[in-house]
Amino acid sequence: MTEATLILRTDKSGAETIDRIIQDNGGSAGIVTQPKHLGGDVTTFIVAVTAFTQALPPLLAAIKNLVTQDRVREIDIDGVKVTDPTPEIVEQLLKEHLGSKK
Repeated sequence: MTEATLILRTDKSGAETIDRIIQDNGGSAGIVTQPKHLGGDVTTFIVAVTAFTQALPPLLAAIKNLVTQDRVREIDIDGVKVTDPTPEIVEQLLKEHLGSKK
């Protein structure tokens, strides 16, 4: 079973969605909040994920959906970091790091 480490900067509901998908597919995720603005609101959530190959289809769909809604600020998978990714970049990264490993 192949795994990859993914760090995603998104909003709270995006982080919860990714966390739920990973938990449902045998991986592990942890949501860590970023520093707060002066007003006390949290601006960004970081999701640290260990994802397995079988999680690729639902994970890819969820992240591409978040990216399309402009809710992903940064994605880092196995040390490859992209700021303001496009759906195509997300698909390429996830397939390279999860889809092609055997």
